[in-house]
Amino acid sequence: MSYEASQRIVDRLKREQDVNFHTTSTIAKANYMQWDHIFTSGKSDSHDAWTEMYSNANFYKWLLRHEK
Repeated sequence: MSYEASQRIVDRLKREQDVNFHTTSTIAKANYMQWDHIFTSGKSDSHDAWTEMYSNANFYKWLLRHEK
């Protein structure tokens, strides 16, 4: 999915569902402890977001805060 398409979805969720996002260009800068919704995206030709995300301990702390 292109960056522009992702940004349109986030903008629509903000507008129509009153969802607030922490927006950052890198996973390392994501504030996982303060925000429930995080949009981490940057313009890149790479599709590998997993390597950086799964090596960040704060991601797991954020993930465990949520339950179904």
